[in-house]
Amino acid sequence: MNDHERFLSIARFQRTGDPFVFRHWFWYETVIRWQQEGMPAEVSPYDYVSLGKDRVEYIPVNTLTYSLRPYHNSPWPVAVDPKFERKIIEEDQNTVIIQEVDGGIVRFSKKDPTNMPQFIKYPVPDRKAWESFKIRFDPLTPTRFLPNWEVISNTDFQRDPQLQGHPWSERNFALGVSAISLFGIFRDMMGLTGISYTLYDDPKLIEEMMDHMVYFSLEIFKKIFDAGITLDFVNLWEDMCYRVGLLVSPKIVKEMMVPRYRILTDFLRNHGVNIFMLDCDGNVDELVPLLLEGGVNGIFPLEVQAGMDPVTMRKKYGKDLIIAGGIDKRELTKGKKEIDEELKKIPWLLEQGGYFPIVDHLVPPDVPLENYMYMMEQLQKMSTTG
Repeated sequence: MNDHERFLSIARFQRTGDPFVFRHWFWYETVIRWQQEGMPAEVSPYDYVSLGKDRVEYIPVNTLTYSLRPYHNSPWPVAVDPKFERKIIEEDQNTVIIQEVDGGIVRFSKKDPTNMPQFIKYPVPDRKAWESFKIRFDPLTPTRFLPNWEVISNTDFQRDPQLQGHPWSERNFALGVSAISLFGIFRDMMGLTGISYTLYDDPKLIEEMMDHMVYFSLEIFKKIFDAGITLDFVNLWEDMCYRVGLLVSPKIVKEMMVPRYRILTDFLRNHGVNIFMLDCDGNVDELVPLLLEGGVNGIFPLEVQAGMDPVTMRKKYGKDLIIAGGIDKRELTKGKKEIDEELKKIPWLLEQGGYFPIVDHLVPPDVPLENYMYMMEQLQKMSTTG
């Protein structure tokens, strides 16, 4: 089986005992450290750490946010098109204040770029701002899709260079797109305080914004399908939970988001897509049953420090839920003994199917390359598929 076939079979609960690492994600500073520890700078880190397996790629389109540093690293401004001018407004010895490409004003630490910026002004503070902003949040602008997007290009993995320029239909890897967000993207536009007040002061505005996002996503999908490209999965992104639960009322999710999720997932299922992986940090216990109502059947990364446990999740939801994650990144900073202890839960999860072992968020720069590769080697030893 190639990576394409393995991914689909695992997600459909047809293949068990296969440790397919669905996502390698790491801070830029982590990659710099790993290169200093022996990872060749000329090799894609995705190729290096994946041990020649588990390739997953995405259609090269700017949908939700930009990544302004290598390896999909922050800052992650909203993917407006055309962009605002990115410019320095104020600077001192420790910080720099910048107008971002989405029009927001943010303060960055010069000492630690991995820190999230301080948001001074969000790009969409009110209805008037939204009316002008949404013109830039258009799915059909000429530069929304990257050049040569209709064929294999702009890939994270660099192995199999002979595939570059060939139709996506000739791929031997899993292919998806990130194009749905009904809360996270608006939190980035308005701030958590802003969207929280607006949900009560002007809920119709939030619903109008969500409707625009449904339109945005559908147009992205239609363009991909009209080009004759098939997708194996769709990524959703919300980040609408913190360490003990949802940032908004479950009632709001159920009434505002679930019906719109259903519009999108029904459309995609009619086009052969049945795997929906939602990225949400924090404690997602309240969120998961609502996602299932909306047709979203996958969740990651299950942050352990927020109380998430993939074993508990599997026992609760059975084959209704695809799970990725639940490997505590903090344990990777320690030694082999602690890593072994953290991985004890993985064999049982693999044997249930529908599980992809990944670290529970971006790998921080205090994780040695040796430790990450040890984790990868131990995962491979857990394979029962030969």
